[in-house]
Amino acid sequence: MNLQPTPPKWADRFLQWYCSAESLEEIQGDTHELFYREVEQKGLSTAKRRFAWNVVKYFRWSNIKKEKSNYPSNQFTMWNNYLKVGLRSISKNKSNSIVNLISLSVGLAAFILITLYVRFEYSFDKYHENSENLYRLVSYDKEGNGIAKISGPMGPALEKEISEIKHSIRFCPVNNRLLEYGSVKSFESGGLYVDPSVFDVFSFKGVEGNINTALGSINSIVITKQLARKYFNDVSAIGKIINFISGRPYGGMLM
Repeated sequence: MNLQPTPPKWADRFLQWYCSAESLEEIQGDTHELFYREVEQKGLSTAKRRFAWNVVKYFRWSNIKKEKSNYPSNQFTMWNNYLKVGLRSISKNKSNSIVNLISLSVGLAAFILITLYVRFEYSFDKYHENSENLYRLVSYDKEGNGIAKISGPMGPALEKEISEIKHSIRFCPVNNRLLEYGSVKSFESGGLYVDPSVFDVFSFKGVEGNINTALGSINSIVITKQLARKYFNDVSAIGKIINFISGRPYGGMLM
């Protein structure tokens, strides 16, 4: 006598245990229907595995039985009660509450400032492709005060003596200078004299011209987009000559 195959009892009982009464009839009917269809198409063992998987798949919050509670379920009411209790506690112990709030505020402010400082230190100049291999030379006086300033010949000497050093770049600040192009004259500050290989080390991008050969001659200059617009308006800065008053003329590219 052939008996009709039945779904795994443990899976069926698990479904009845967790499923709410509103969803049980529909879910159980669907899973049983799929089980008998799988038996005909893929065999009994496959149908049992798929039935167990379907039971687990329906184990969702929306299908689980909800136990009735005597406590209020409204979250707004709960948080409102917490707020009232907190305000009452503060009003009863004003001095202690003020001290605690000030301590908490100072602690949070210190944490935020420390976090911002550490983040800045770890992100400083990280946009350079070779940032992990860039080093800055610092000299110290007898009191231990450090300053990023060394003699000019030291860079090439170190590059020559130490094989691990591929490039040495020297930066020399330019004092406030009067620049002239045509009828435009203006004092500019913040400029730097640098070695021609500066762009082999630092990942600066040029807007116009070839950044790799921009400082090929002693009279070459690289300027920012703002300075180019100031002196040349919308005309290309390539090949133009800017005069340093009481100094030599410079020409170069836009950066």
